[in-house]
Amino acid sequence: MSNNINGSDKIVCKSNGALSQENLDKLYEVGNYVKKLKEKHNETNEQMETFLNENSVDERKELEAALSKFNKKMESLVKSKSYKDMEEKLEKYEEKLQVTMTQVMINYKKAIKQIHRTYENKEDREQKMIAFHKVIEDAFLDKDEKLILNTIKSEIKALPRKVIHL
Repeated sequence: MSNNINGSDKIVCKSNGALSQENLDKLYEVGNYVKKLKEKHNETNEQMETFLNENSVDERKELEAALSKFNKKMESLVKSKSYKDMEEKLEKYEEKLQVTMTQVMINYKKAIKQIHRTYENKEDREQKMIAFHKVIEDAFLDKDEKLILNTIKSEIKALPRKVIHL
């Protein structure tokens, strides 16, 4: 068997679609060639991995030592009083944020209801809602958050819509 077998040259069907014995033999020949190629591929891959491992033993040990030193340092920093103080401060801010955002949501719902009661005309109501949401975005989101929100909105608008009738 030659090493320059091309599968498309070897597998030929008769016009009726049935495989002749000759074609079956060629198919097995190509199959065996593919198996040998896979075997050589796997061997070479293992050789490459072994080569890299054998030639980077010292560097790997240095990396492991550095990672160990880094992890120990991080553990000691997390246990330090300064870190614990910052952690407590963070928790207090999170609590205040949660209370504030709960109040914002309550007032948001009230504002939406007020807009619906005040503007009976659908177009006026939609314009006021858009303006209200713009104010909300400006008040609560920074530049990057607005960009993310706008990206999400445009992606949602670009989604294909399929109407399902029940």
